[in-house]
Amino acid sequence: MKRFIFFITLSILSTSLFAQDEVIKTKFIESGTIHESVDANSSIVIHFKRNQKCIVLEYSGQNTYKVKYDEVLGYVGDEFLDITESMMDLFYDYEEREMQKLIAEEENRQKKIREIVERKAQRIKDSIAKIEEEKRKKALAIERAKALKEQRIKDSIAKVEEVKRLKELERQRLAALKEKRRLDSIAKVQEELRRIEMEKEAARQRAEALKEQRRLDSIAKAEAEAQRQLERQRELERQRLAALKEKRRLDSIAKVQEELRRIEREKEAARQRAEALREQRRLDSIAKAEVEAQRQLERQRELERQRLAALKEKRRLDSIAKVQEELRRIEREKEAARQRTEALKEQRRLDSIAKAEAEAKRQLERQRELERQRLAALKEKRRLDSIAKVQEELRRIEREKEAARQRTEALKEQRRLDSIAKAEAEAKRQLERQRELERQRLAALKEKRRLDSIAKVQEELRRIEREKEAARQRAEALKEQRRLDSIAKAEAEAKRQLALQRALEKQKKEALDAKRRLDSVAQVKELEKQKLASELELARRQLKVLKEKQLRDSIAKISATKQQQLRDVALQQHNLGEDKNQQKLESKQREIEERLKFRDSCHYQINEYDKFYNLRTIRTEAYAIAEHLTVELYKQGLKTNVFFNLSKNDLGCASYLPNQRSSVKVTLENGQVVSFYHSWDIECGNFMFKANLSKAKILSLLKYPIRSILLKGTNDSLEITRIDYKEFFMDKLKCIE
Repeated sequence: MKRFIFFITLSILSTSLFAQDEVIKTKFIESGTIHESVDANSSIVIHFKRNQKCIVLEYSGQNTYKVKYDEVLGYVGDEFLDITESMMDLFYDYEEREMQKLIAEEENRQKKIREIVERKAQRIKDSIAKIEEEKRKKALAIERAKALKEQRIKDSIAKVEEVKRLKELERQRLAALKEKRRLDSIAKVQEELRRIEMEKEAARQRAEALKEQRRLDSIAKAEAEAQRQLERQRELERQRLAALKEKRRLDSIAKVQEELRRIEREKEAARQRAEALREQRRLDSIAKAEVEAQRQLERQRELERQRLAALKEKRRLDSIAKVQEELRRIEREKEAARQRTEALKEQRRLDSIAKAEAEAKRQLERQRELERQRLAALKEKRRLDSIAKVQEELRRIEREKEAARQRTEALKEQRRLDSIAKAEAEAKRQLERQRELERQRLAALKEKRRLDSIAKVQEELRRIEREKEAARQRAEALKEQRRLDSIAKAEAEAKRQLALQRALEKQKKEALDAKRRLDSVAQVKELEKQKLASELELARRQLKVLKEKQLRDSIAKISATKQQQLRDVALQQHNLGEDKNQQKLESKQREIEERLKFRDSCHYQINEYDKFYNLRTIRTEAYAIAEHLTVELYKQGLKTNVFFNLSKNDLGCASYLPNQRSSVKVTLENGQVVSFYHSWDIECGNFMFKANLSKAKILSLLKYPIRSILLKGTNDSLEITRIDYKEFFMDKLKCIE
């Protein structure tokens, strides 16, 4: 091995001495400057012009040659020189020296890799011990979580029971309040009945006091008048009873229909609430909550059905009681009318015509008093009736007033005004009481809904807690899985590094064996091509591994994002009523933002770091800057290139040969021309031009947009003046910094 290295070193030294003894002459193909050092930004030593001759001393790397021009030494880029075979030999000698350095560095690096692998194996053992410890801790944490979950379930059950107890107490309180109001109403009705009985007794006593006086009145005239009054009274009573019967029948039908409609509405509302509740509970993941919700719904329906049945039965009994009370009142009025008729008959028999007129006035007064008593008895009934019933009662009063008008025209206006005033006051009172009842009903309904909302919110909070717990467990499981995957990846990476190390050692031995057999520059070039092919294959494998890793990371990110979206789905609402002008404006704004984002972003085909050669390789996407013309930026280590790709117009090949070297000249807006020369292999077919990109050219391209581009191939040239993306170099050169 040592002899072989000595032989290679001796051959390199002899080649270098031979290269130094040989004088290599060439000429400049473009006007330019010679710099003091390899750096293009170093100070300028001398200027030269096209076709002037110079002597090439050595190749200094970075596409730069050391030359002697006009007795001045300096450095110049290969794009200014006419490349000869001797200069290519200098280039390959330089590459050979660099290769030897890389081999020595690789041996040192392999030694370090072996040490790193050994340390890594030790770390893996330590990691396995830590994993076992974490598993034990995780098992303890799971046990604690289970115990905590059981405690939370017990607490939730206790809270539910407490809510049920509070609801039951509230229901009992409402029932007691309702019973108290019913008893108060009954007490008020009984008090009103006692007052009516006392008024009747006073009226009876007044009637008895007048009875003796009326007995002395004219009997003959009183009998005839009494007969006519009795007939009219009977006719009016019959009409009133018929109207009252018809009104009650219609009221009963209307009440039944209204009650049926209300029941239907309540059923529909209950059905909608049940559907909404079922839909909400269908989305829950816990079967126990669904069963509990179903039981709650059944109990609610049963309570609603019992409430409706009790309400219906109460209304039926109230209607029967009201009808019986009305019949008793009619019987009492008939008895009173009969008694009044007998008294009037005796009185009119004795009274004169004048007394009969006075008696008629007094009779009207008594009838008004009886009417007032009847209206007072109907007061409680009207309180529960609607405005329509009040209006019907007013029409009935109007009919009775018409009958009374026939008895006395003089009292008609006064009676009508009194009745209307009383009816309006009663209607107002009825309306106020109805509003108060409606307000109380709405308040009770609001309280019920509040309690239902509290129960729903509590149920939703419990559901959210369960989902959080499940999400936390999934996250822990995912974290554990990722940790295991990382360990597996580390082990696989260690194995891959060992395999790669063995393969590289094998390749190195094969390369050294092949080098021993090399005897010409052509064989060296072939070896270089094989080496580049192996490097490309290695880069492709590394890129594939990197893409697989990125794919797995993307899947994990998508899963986490999906979980977040499920939790935040209620936060997203949009306005669908925007007009067309606003939509166009927003569309233009989005296009501008997307364009600015595109200009400010970098898009890569390759962006990776090669640990073996200690090089970073960057290659951007192919950006379209004109019709059929795309541009790519490429950087490997310190070397920077630009690629121009023309898909149409046959310009021939892209050649680096001096007699037909291809070029691209970019004219900027300030009139400056930046020239590029093809420096890679000959490319035929589509015009695929590849040139070096120096720091001086980068500084020029960063200052001004593109005005036009002139492309020259082996067959033809093409100038493009319509540039779509003039700011390409200003925007994208930062992507390879």
